[in-house]
Amino acid sequence: MAKKTYLVFTTINIPKIAEDYCNNFEKFDHKDEVGIIVIGDKKSLDLESFSVCNNLQKRGFDIEYFSIEKQEKWLASYNKLRKIIPYNSDNRRNVGFLIALAKGCDSIISTDDDNFPLQEIDFLGYHGIVGTKQKLPVVKTNSNWFNVCDLLKKNPEQRIYPRGYPYNKRWQDTSITQKEKEVQIMLNEGLWLNDPDIDSITRLNRDVKTTEFIGKQIALDIGTWSPINSQNTSFYTELLPAYYFFLMEEKLDDLVINRYGDIWEGLFVKKVMDSLGYYVAFGNPIANHIRNKHNLFKDLKEELGCIIYTDLLVDVLEDINLKSEDVVDLSSSLSNQLLKYTSEDKRFSKDFNIYMKKLNYNQKVWLETIQKIKR
Repeated sequence: MAKKTYLVFTTINIPKIAEDYCNNFEKFDHKDEVGIIVIGDKKSLDLESFSVCNNLQKRGFDIEYFSIEKQEKWLASYNKLRKIIPYNSDNRRNVGFLIALAKGCDSIISTDDDNFPLQEIDFLGYHGIVGTKQKLPVVKTNSNWFNVCDLLKKNPEQRIYPRGYPYNKRWQDTSITQKEKEVQIMLNEGLWLNDPDIDSITRLNRDVKTTEFIGKQIALDIGTWSPINSQNTSFYTELLPAYYFFLMEEKLDDLVINRYGDIWEGLFVKKVMDSLGYYVAFGNPIANHIRNKHNLFKDLKEELGCIIYTDLLVDVLEDINLKSEDVVDLSSSLSNQLLKYTSEDKRFSKDFNIYMKKLNYNQKVWLETIQKIKR
């Protein structure tokens, strides 16, 4: 029987974190409701990874490790897609999303291999709100942007913004209104204790930890934005056409961009959701982010081009009009309009235009593959 939800993550580490998720699912009686798909890469330790997953299978969990060899076999039926999925890249989580779709699930949880579920919190239960109507405080701001890091207590206490929050929207005197109403939640992002998801500029500038979720579960109003990442995020599979993890590691203006594939994916899917009248929620389940080791100067070098262009992409997205009730049509239209707008806007460089053409092609292949899987 197909599972209602699949949790998907990529890793080059031995996926022992899967044991933490399985313990949580077992504790809250979700063992038969959820499966786990682990996507490896060329740097992965396959034998050890298969061993971890096999031991969890013996405990009765639906978990499967996909080495590169196993992924290539699965992708043999989707040759165009296989050619555009790079190795040694978190873009490979797209393969995991499609495998989950092929298994027939209702929702997918995307996580990173350093975001640990808190054992006292029902991880799947909180993410289970996607695809349902919920009565929540719906947040609206005069800047059209909401800082979800304000929902977290910091040590030392200070103002921080999540990775991907446009710099031209920061440090404004923003008025916030909330109105409780019943809305259709189709995507949910859990926040993070310990290491918040902030950009390298902030990390290099200050040391900050998050210690407590001090807010309530909220939803963002239509037309109100906040960065959406892929660290602890669930979405209804209806949205998968709009949830393509953007291609990174491309050269833009003498910089190789990286680390914003999920952020630009999040901008894309939020625009599509707004057009359909769907809502995104933020808050629980809180995860313990024990961040993998990073070279912050390398992170800065890879993020800088994305940080610069995020401000411009947000401006473009605000001007785009979408009209359809179909996620595939909306995703195709948005991709085409992004290509058109950015090619005509002189603020975007020749390198960026080349990148957008490549991205537009990849998104077309993504949509074709999804339609083929669903036949």
